[in-house]
Amino acid sequence: MEHLTKQQLILLAILVSFVTSIATGVMTVALLDEAPAGVTQTINRVVERTIEKVVQIPSQASVVTTKETVIINTDDLVAAAVERNSKSLVRIYRRGITDDFPELHDIREAIGFIISRDGVVATDKNITLVNAGRFASLSGEKAYTLEPFSGPEKSALAFFRLIIPTKGAAHFEPVAFGNPDSVKLGQTVVAIGGQEKNVVALGIVNSINTAVSAEGPAATSTPPKTVIVSFETTADPKQPLGGVLLNLKGEVIGFKAFDDLDRSGVYAPIYGLDEFLLKLNEPAAKRP
Repeated sequence: MEHLTKQQLILLAILVSFVTSIATGVMTVALLDEAPAGVTQTINRVVERTIEKVVQIPSQASVVTTKETVIINTDDLVAAAVERNSKSLVRIYRRGITDDFPELHDIREAIGFIISRDGVVATDKNITLVNAGRFASLSGEKAYTLEPFSGPEKSALAFFRLIIPTKGAAHFEPVAFGNPDSVKLGQTVVAIGGQEKNVVALGIVNSINTAVSAEGPAATSTPPKTVIVSFETTADPKQPLGGVLLNLKGEVIGFKAFDDLDRSGVYAPIYGLDEFLLKLNEPAAKRP
């Protein structure tokens, strides 16, 4: 070493660094091959959720592609689903008397959900068994008179229109509907209910009850098509009739149609509203 020149010492140092890097690489590969499956699965999940974004730099003609890892948080999805639908729910009342309070007073009947921009509301059809004037509160602030509205025949829902108390047009925010047939066992769902204010419950679908369709084209299909009768869930925020069941996209897939303590957490699917909703939500100028 003492007889080496400066140039020889530099070359020797480069050689030693090169050999060391090769050895380190070989050891790293060997350790990864022996790593537990959980470690590699975690790495794969992170890689699978890496998203490429193309960013245009204004001051340059070039395009830069950046990558970022997006972490999907269930809490954020639930909060977004609730926020998306909270302003579309109304509480329906009627004037009447009850055994507990024999004088005329406001009776809470159900929750309704807005399905059109001009204020058409849907709720469980069982409330129409009582023929009485009804009104609704929206976000606990305004009272609207409800008038019956004609909906699809043989629907499990009753329909009303919100009558605006003052002159001028009002624009309401309708809920979005999902496909009940896409619901799977074990799927996470969100229920919004509550007698006086919105109460939220998170749960899963633990049972899907089906039956052979007795009406429409499905009844004569081969093989006979089954339809969903109800969802059983672990989500039940003390639901009144008409309370909604949401998926994590914020879409309504069912509603509370069973006013029975023994059927807590059971919801009916929403079918047959596609054409009706398209007509309701199209611009007024295009309506017949």
